[in-house]
Amino acid sequence: MASQFGLPTGCLEKWQDVPAATVSDCLDRWQVMDAAVQRRCGERMVGTAFPIRVMPGDNLTVHKALSSVPRGSVLVIDAGGYANRAIWGELLSARAVVRGAVGAVVDGAVRDVSAVRELGFGCWSRAVSAAGPHKSGGGVWGEAISCGGVTVSPGDLVIADEDGVVVVPAAKADETYRAAVDRMEAEASRKSQILAGETGASSYDVSEE
Repeated sequence: MASQFGLPTGCLEKWQDVPAATVSDCLDRWQVMDAAVQRRCGERMVGTAFPIRVMPGDNLTVHKALSSVPRGSVLVIDAGGYANRAIWGELLSARAVVRGAVGAVVDGAVRDVSAVRELGFGCWSRAVSAAGPHKSGGGVWGEAISCGGVTVSPGDLVIADEDGVVVVPAAKADETYRAAVDRMEAEASRKSQILAGETGASSYDVSEE
């Protein structure tokens, strides 16, 4: 298993106000997880990916992997998209908080949503189910997985908000950030023009939408 994940803390902080939608726009509108992967807890989440793959409906591998999770990580879990048995809940969230993880994205089901929310832990998932997991094992962590239709490698940047989850490949983080800042500035200017009553084509570039 890989032992080092993520970008320096300073690299994460600067992303805190960048919307997921803007990030996707700067990645040619790719890298967005399936729309079914929705917010359950938390307003926003920014962290580096700690990928885990489990057998559908089984979370033993998640328990084992938690001891290797670095601070500032988002656990990104490929649970096969299985919606009828939760592989994440309150106790795993509590352990993740102690480890310094900022949240989890699960391509599968979670439960204990109210309790997880009280912990202040971010959680996005494909489904919610009261049914608990099996613990037979058969998974891996620390290598590339597919979650919500997007390839996620260790150390990739994960940005999640109410619009969805976007993954920035680590090698593209710097250039994507610069493009996102430029885009936000341009859109803020265009919005001001629109609100001021300038609605002509000169103030609106259709190609940007």
